[in-house]
Amino acid sequence: MTTHSSAVTKALRGLAISRRALMLGASLAAVAAMAVPAVAADVSGDLVLLDWASGSEQDMIKALEDGFMKANPNVHFKEINLTVQGDARGAIRAALQSGEKADIFINTWPAFRKELADAGMLRELGPLWDSAKIGDNLSDSWKALGTTDGKLYGITYTFGDRSAMFYNTATMKKAGIDAQPTTWDDFVANFKKLNAVGVTPIAIGAKVWSHAEWFESLYEHLNGVDKAADLAAHKIAWTDDSVKNTLKKWAELLKAGCCGAPANMLAMDWNDASDTVMKAGTGGYQIIGMWNNDYAASVGLKSGVDFNIQQFPAMGPDTMTYLRSTPRNSRS
Repeated sequence: MTTHSSAVTKALRGLAISRRALMLGASLAAVAAMAVPAVAADVSGDLVLLDWASGSEQDMIKALEDGFMKANPNVHFKEINLTVQGDARGAIRAALQSGEKADIFINTWPAFRKELADAGMLRELGPLWDSAKIGDNLSDSWKALGTTDGKLYGITYTFGDRSAMFYNTATMKKAGIDAQPTTWDDFVANFKKLNAVGVTPIAIGAKVWSHAEWFESLYEHLNGVDKAADLAAHKIAWTDDSVKNTLKKWAELLKAGCCGAPANMLAMDWNDASDTVMKAGTGGYQIIGMWNNDYAASVGLKSGVDFNIQQFPAMGPDTMTYLRSTPRNSRS
C-alpha cells in the first residue's frame, strides 16, 4: 500500500492523477515535461509507478523520472517492478487484484485500457490535456490514440515499426542474399537459399502469441489497416474472405518451407525465436516488436552492423507503405 502526503496527493489530483484511480498509460514524458508548472514547489511524497519495462526503454523512463524529480526535489518515484514473461497484462492484473495502488503505469494494449476504464480503475486525463496545454505540442491525433469511449486515459510516447523483419547480416551473407527482397515473390523465393545453408527462413515463436505478428502483417498488407481494425472490433467475421485469403498466403509460406518443424514453432516463445535469428544464426527473419533491439544489445550485437531490419514485402497492387500502430507496438 502506498501513501502520499496531503500536499502531493492534492497536487497530483490537480494533474488528474489519483492513487485510487490509475492513470492508465500516462506518459512520463508528458508528466515530466509538460505538467511541471502545475506542481507546487512545496509538494513532497512518493509517486508510484507500476513498471514492467526493461532495457533502453526502462533507461528512458528513469531519465524522465530524474528530470521530474530535479524540477520537484521533494517528490520521489517509487517503482513497483513487475516480473514478466510473455504478456505483461497477467502480472499487472495480479498486482492490482492484490490491492496494489499506483499513480502511473505503462500500457501498450488499447483493449486493456478499456478493460480497466470499464472497471472504474482509471482517471480521465482530459483536464490535464487542457490545463497543461499538452495540445500545444501534440496534435489531436495523439490525443485520439489514448482515448477510449471518448475519454482520454493515456498519452502515447513511443512507436515501433511493427511490420519490420529482423535479420542477421552474417546469416544473409552465408545464404548469398545480397539485397533484401521488396516483393512477396522474391521474399518467398529466398527461402530456398536459406534452407540450403541450414537456416529456417522464418523464426516464429508460436508458444504464446508472437505468431500473430505474421498474421497481422499479412492481413493488413492484403486488406488495409481499416479492414484490420474492423476485424479486431468483430465487425468482420473470421470466416470473411479477407481472412481466408490471408490464410492462403500463410499456406504459401508453409509450402515454400518457411518455418521448420511445427513442434519447434509451438515450443518457442518470441525470445527463443530471437535466439535463432540474432545469436545462433539458424533463423532467417523474425517479426517482433522493437524491443528486439534490447535483446540484440544484450547479446552484444550492433544495430546496422550485425543485424538489421527490412520492411514487409509488397503483396500486389493494394499493398501499403506505412508504420502501423498496434496494441503491442505503441506505449502510452
